[in-house]
Amino acid sequence: MILSKLLSRASRAKSFLDFKPLCISEEGAKLSLRLLILNQFFPPDFAATGQLIDELAKHLATQKLNVEVFTGQPGYAFQTDSAPAQEHVGGVLIRRSRMTHLWFQRIRGKAASGILFFIRSFFYLFESYRRYDVLLVTTAPPFLPIVAYLAYKLFKLPYVCLLYDLYPDIATSLGVIGSDHWMTKLWHRLNRAVWSNAQQIIVLSDSMKTRVLTNCPTLPAKSVSVIHSWADPTHIKPCPKQDNWFAHTHDLVQPFTVLYSGNMGRCHDMETIAEAMQLLQGKPIQFVFIGGGAKQPILEKQIREMGLSNVTFLPYQTKADLP
Repeated sequence: MILSKLLSRASRAKSFLDFKPLCISEEGAKLSLRLLILNQFFPPDFAATGQLIDELAKHLATQKLNVEVFTGQPGYAFQTDSAPAQEHVGGVLIRRSRMTHLWFQRIRGKAASGILFFIRSFFYLFESYRRYDVLLVTTAPPFLPIVAYLAYKLFKLPYVCLLYDLYPDIATSLGVIGSDHWMTKLWHRLNRAVWSNAQQIIVLSDSMKTRVLTNCPTLPAKSVSVIHSWADPTHIKPCPKQDNWFAHTHDLVQPFTVLYSGNMGRCHDMETIAEAMQLLQGKPIQFVFIGGGAKQPILEKQIREMGLSNVTFLPYQTKADLP
């Protein structure tokens, strides 16, 4: 696996540090890499970043890595707002911050929760950095990679950045802050510092790689790897509509169905979908939206104003029901 190789490469960069491996393989010749993953979201959250990190951590654990995840309390869970402070699942040690999410349906609340998790992650690393050989950090919250940068500067702990989002690019595209704002310039400067000192940068697409290299011209192209978000084809696979209980439950067997499943957030182009629905009024097409987000009430209002009846809204579904 590409990521396993990147993490192994990162661990070798810390050869001058004195550490004792947690375990040795049966042959005694191979040290087990000790990996810490920082991400604010993790199951029982159904946020996409948490689901992907969950699958990644469990897969890396099968490759003889000692994997630990430091995460937050649930913010997007179905029926719970708390989870165990520590547990072992699928060979992965999961530790959760005691801090919960604040006013999570609002931008300021999300920002405050992200800052709290940022602070808690830094102090957690300050206390435990000697236990790890390499750090994998995501952009949930967006400024979390700065923790990895500080850990590298203070403790020489190598890190790999997995970029799910590019800030401040998103904020400037949404008009939240201007491209010439001092905060934008500072954020770009911090990004360049973080990326330049990372052992590897992982992005989700070729266009994302191009944007990173444009924002940080001194970064070698080989230090940015593209690993697309994945799906499990043994779990998610085609099912004929007539055999699909979900389609029967929601009267979707007969009509042609256009399905949008996931977050309807501020960055998502729901406007184009609304225009398409307006153009296709009267056609035998059922539009189905599963999930939620900041733009859902806006979309629902547009649908009411257009007088559309061929639209269904459903809440997030459990992972077992996704196929």
